[in-house]
Formats: sequence, structure tokens, C-alpha cells
Amino acid sequence: MTLKPFKFVIIITLIFNWSCNFDNKEEKATENEKTQTTVFKPVEIKKYYGFCENPDSSCYKIEILYLKAENGSKIVKESINKAIDTYIGNELNGFLSDEVTSSSSTELLIQKLFDNYKELANDMKDFHQSWEIKINTEVLFSNDHIISIQGSNENYLGGAHGNHWKKILNFDAKTGKTLTQKDIITNYPEFLKVAEIWFRKTREIPAGADLEKEGYLFTDNQFKLPENIGFTEKGLILIYNPYEAGPYSMGEIKYTIPLSEVKDFIRE
Repeated sequence: MTLKPFKFVIIITLIFNWSCNFDNKEEKATENEKTQTTVFKPVEIKKYYGFCENPDSSCYKIEILYLKAENGSKIVKESINKAIDTYIGNELNGFLSDEVTSSSSTELLIQKLFDNYKELANDMKDFHQSWEIKINTEVLFSNDHIISIQGSNENYLGGAHGNHWKKILNFDAKTGKTLTQKDIITNYPEFLKVAEIWFRKTREIPAGADLEKEGYLFTDNQFKLPENIGFTEKGLILIYNPYEAGPYSMGEIKYTIPLSEVKDFIRE
């Protein structure tokens, strides 16, 4: 049976149109994957050692809530998730000696912490201390250009008081690259001037007052930026952990500068 010419043309046209539509859908799907705002899924880990149900017994609690990028391009997801995993590893490894590296799995690091606790409890008579480590991550800001994630660590491992600190991770939303302060701040001297003005304003320190004499840990009255700077809906947040700009009694020092005040000195 032979197809008539016009039927053959129609069939070829339909096949061509279907192919084009399929390609267009694939292109649109790929484009959407690249441009959509990254969505994060919380993942929780809770591990306990000892008799935690009894407040008078030895107990070690380790609770971790971390974020995992779920959508977007593969390279962005992998880059952000790797950076968060590294952050968790570094935080746990900070309580260990050099015998375990931060590249080890979270499970291995937690087990090593429990082993150290068990060894200490066995060596010390009448050891009844409850220790805990709580690590949490949350999204401070996310759009098509910048993602800021804040990690926090609250812990008590004996002593007069517990400790706490924060870490901000900034990412390029299009590439997943971790951004340093040098990547974010384009004019450091001018940015530093504005940051000090807002620091003094927030802490109610007169413009001419000596920062050291006011009780802050700025050597020779030289203001310095904190290690942690990130984005929020309200502006640029600056966080000094305890002992970074002041004594422990001052606690965490943080303040926000409206983007309108620093937009000429940071990346868009």
C-alpha cells in the first residue's frame, strides 16, 4: 500500500512539530531549573547516650537540624549541600582532637564524641554531668542571586556556663559558589566606615568615644568587621560572636544595616 503524497507531508509535519515541542519543553524545564528559587528540606538527627530520662544521671545529647537543597541545577544543589555538610562536620570536629577529621561522616563524629564522654565518665568517680550539643541551620535570605544560611551552635560540655556561636554561609544562587566577604564587599574602606557608624548607633556609643574604653575588644580603638555577614529581608546583618567584639557577658552582638546605606559598596 502506497501513501499518497499529501498524507506523507502531513505525517512528516506532525512528527516535526512534536519534536520541536518536546525540545522546547526540555529547554523551558532546564531554564526553570536554573532560575527557580532554591527550596530547602530540613533534616533532623537526634542521638543520645546515657540515661537521659533521668535528670540526675549522666547524659549526652546531640541534636542537629540541617538544611538540604532540594531543587535547582545539580551543581548548585551539590555545592550548597556539600558546604552545609562541611559546616556540620567542622562544628562537631571542633569538640574532638585531630584524630578524627571533619570530612568523616556525621555518624562517625557523633560516635567518637560519645566514646570520649564514656571514657571520661569511666575515669572519673561519681561523674554525673549532662552534656549537650545543638546545631541548627536556617535560611536568612534567598532570591535568584544570593542565598544566606545561618548556622548556630549551642552547647554545654561542663564548666561554669554553656557556649554559643553562629556562622553565616553565603552562596551565589546561580552557581552555588560559597561567597566570601571579599566577594560581597566591593569597596571595603567605605563599607567599614558605614558599618562602624551603624555599630555605634545600635550600641549607643558616641561618635568620638574610644571603643576599648567602652568595654569592646577593638585593639587601639580600631573598629573591625565581624566574621559573619549575611543578607536578610531588612538589609545586611552583621554578627559578632561572644569574645569577638566584647566579653562573654555582652553575649552575641548583632545589628542590621539597611541595604540602601551600603548598596554602593556591595555586589548587586
